[in-house]
Amino acid sequence: PNARVVVLFTDQEQTKSLFRMARKQNLCGHFVWVGSDGLGVNLDDLGEAQECAVGSLSL
Repeated sequence: PNARVVVLFTDQEQTKSLFRMARKQNLCGHFVWVGSDGLGVNLDDLGEAQECAVGSLSL
C-alpha cells in the first residue's frame, strides 16, 4: 500500500490511458514511473496528463 515506484510493461496506448487516469485521480507526483519502450510516449500526446509523466524513466 505504500509503493511509490511503478514499473510499467505497457504499450503506448495503455501508458497514455494510465497517465490520464492518474491525473484524474490527482496522483501526479505521487509515483515514480519506470517502464519499457511503451513509456517512451511523446509528452505532447498526453495533453493535460503530461504533468504525470514528467520525471519518468524509460528503459
